[in-house]
Amino acid sequence: MEVALARKSAGIFSSIVLLMLMAQCAAAQRPSGPTIPTAPVSGMGVSRGAKLVVRVTGADGTPLAHQAVVKLSSATSSQQVYAGTQGLGQVIFDRLVTGSYIIEVTAPGYNNARLETEIVASGMTHDIEIKMFPDTGESAVPEGPPILAPKARKETEKGMAALKAGNYAEAQNCFEAAYKLAPGNPDVNFLLGLLFLEMRKLPEAQTYLVRTTSLDPRHVSGLTALGEVKLRQGDSAGAADPLERALQIDRSLWLAHSLLAAAYLGEGQFEKARAESELAMHWGKGAAIGAEFVLGESLAALGRREDAIQALQKFMRDAPSNAAAAQAKALAERLEVSQQAGEDFRRLTSALSADRSSSVGITDARLSLPSWAPPSVDQERPPVDETVPCSLNQVLDGATARVKEFVASVDRFTATEDLVHQDLDELGNTRSTEHRTFQYMVSISEIRPGVLNVDEYRNGSLDQSQFPEHLSTIGLAVQMLVFHPVLRDDFQMTCEGLGDWHGQPAWQVYFRQRPDRPSRIRDFRQGGALFPVSLKGRAWIAVDSYEILRMETDLVRPMPKIRLLSEHVAIDYGPVEFPNRATQLWLPASADLYSDFHGHRFHRRHSYRDYLLFSVDEKQKISPPKSDGPANPGPGN
Repeated sequence: MEVALARKSAGIFSSIVLLMLMAQCAAAQRPSGPTIPTAPVSGMGVSRGAKLVVRVTGADGTPLAHQAVVKLSSATSSQQVYAGTQGLGQVIFDRLVTGSYIIEVTAPGYNNARLETEIVASGMTHDIEIKMFPDTGESAVPEGPPILAPKARKETEKGMAALKAGNYAEAQNCFEAAYKLAPGNPDVNFLLGLLFLEMRKLPEAQTYLVRTTSLDPRHVSGLTALGEVKLRQGDSAGAADPLERALQIDRSLWLAHSLLAAAYLGEGQFEKARAESELAMHWGKGAAIGAEFVLGESLAALGRREDAIQALQKFMRDAPSNAAAAQAKALAERLEVSQQAGEDFRRLTSALSADRSSSVGITDARLSLPSWAPPSVDQERPPVDETVPCSLNQVLDGATARVKEFVASVDRFTATEDLVHQDLDELGNTRSTEHRTFQYMVSISEIRPGVLNVDEYRNGSLDQSQFPEHLSTIGLAVQMLVFHPVLRDDFQMTCEGLGDWHGQPAWQVYFRQRPDRPSRIRDFRQGGALFPVSLKGRAWIAVDSYEILRMETDLVRPMPKIRLLSEHVAIDYGPVEFPNRATQLWLPASADLYSDFHGHRFHRRHSYRDYLLFSVDEKQKISPPKSDGPANPGPGN
């Protein structure tokens, strides 16, 4: 398996629709009404202009199941056009002149949505996602922050790069330039607030963070940062409110739990501080070291002397060079000789921690910049039930048996592959979108004992120039071969415990390429040279059948020789049934790839449908993988 770097461009073909009559649009909003009649769109503006892709999704980000009506109006003229969503819940308008536009979306059973946008350059593709929320009789949820114009986006990217490098002056210049262009954008306000928080200019940070959370009350990063600012200012009670609001939106924010624990500790709410510290450690795993210190203080105040000593000792082991290690050592030593833990806690904290803002519960808790890609398998470990014993050998043997059955049953299989390619900026906003559809075929064989051969064809060809951005992705569909006996020993594997995937009990298995074994699962090919890829990852393996439900992988380390800085892959598998046979195989339903290659960030969504299996029954068509969503999953499923 390999990933090849192709050097030829491929054509892009799109289809778009025009609704002929407004009366038909109104009729289409009735759930029992007919499908909206469509015809090719002529577009507005000139023959060589910009392209606008409008993707209509539900509140969860998946393509809207119902057909929606999209109205595009020019903000400076009377021109307007209607279109109905097709395929992946999208509409494409082309030949647009530069200027301001208004997008309005209606769909049966949903609140109407409205968004203003700016087309700033001809010859470019502008991609916009509009979320629709069910009509419950209540006010609609805001669609989100306005899309940043290219100039403002460029300034934010430059500022984020400078902030990462510790160049605060340059970061401030860039963020302030972006603010002048987009003062109402909550992300721009957040970046300024985060910068001033880093610089310990707390009043300035608070100004921008308050504005962030006013513009977007669900901006969890802004709420978390505002909580930290108030905590550093000694306002523990004021810090609790934004932190509690952030956790109401996302209970897995370990940093918010850690800061809230410190706030509760400062208010003397020791039981709440203990609970939040433990939640921070649960969700943050090894990253939440500061919560260990707050946990020790909380337990000491509650009179749980032995538990407090253990928590403080763990903190000293995990962070021996931390500035608060001396305080932790002094408190632990005093507790070891005392039977009055509560009294010792009050006496020690008054002497050693008169300034609560110097607590490690704050200094070790640091907000990250907005990320364009999901966290790596090492950054975020899903929770497991650690009380249930996991037999690694038994789980691996079961998964290996399923993968061996797959290879033995399949000479080759075909599917229709839908590919959505999105260029991303530093904030994760979509710059442009391209779509491809391939007739996809995979051939698997063990050409000799211990050597697997996998070939992948798109549209009957091995030509990799068919892919967007001159970069082909190969090997995603057979990444489960990590558990094949030929390759399994190339990886160190650990069973993390019993978790679940979409409500189905599953063993979580972490794997990492062994440094003393060659990397054989994937390669990059560039200029005739081959670059093996070392992977680390996590798999969810069904408890009852040992089928692989999901896999996530990341690079063990960046690959500077080919300028591949990061790559995150997530693959979901589903049962593919044989209607005329009492058997099934588990094959990929979808795969998401996030990559930072040659200074270029992108996200790809591969969706697979209409399987045909060869060597088992060459004439038998297989149903798409079962899922809770549509049979043909699109972006966000």
